[in-house]
Amino acid sequence: MRTELQRVQRETGVTMIFVTHDQGEALSLADRIVVMLNGAIEQIGTPEEIYNRPASAFVADFVGFENIFAVENGKLRAGNGPIELPGPLPHDAAGLAWRPRMVTLGSGPFQGTVRGASFSGSTREYLLDTPLGALKAEVDAAVPAHAAGTTLAFDLPVEKAAKLERFN
Repeated sequence: MRTELQRVQRETGVTMIFVTHDQGEALSLADRIVVMLNGAIEQIGTPEEIYNRPASAFVADFVGFENIFAVENGKLRAGNGPIELPGPLPHDAAGLAWRPRMVTLGSGPFQGTVRGASFSGSTREYLLDTPLGALKAEVDAAVPAHAAGTTLAFDLPVEKAAKLERFN
């Protein structure tokens, strides 16, 4: 269906509006994407902008960021209180978001306990209990597995995070 819609648009040159709740369809078909929440526009951008630089916590969640935190007074807001990251945070960020593969597992200033792990062929995803709350990390499946209950060091590199303009 995607290929056929692209062919029709290319051959006719018409402007098309395609409404979908499927992230894959939106990213693969669109020149521009409008992400909406409750009838209001959250973000307008190219597929790459939306996917790599979400403007809000809602858009970050929509495009697969699973570790999403508000920033208050230069620290991440967590259930157990504010958490300071090594190095400065962007001064104008309302929040920061990391995909599981952006989390450094096995080294870093933080500790988390493995709650669960899932193997998916080329990668292994971990769910960690941390001072920030639940955190997802993804590593190459070739890395030796860690059992539930294991304590692991981790890091949330600020330079890999998506800076959120709004935290809704």
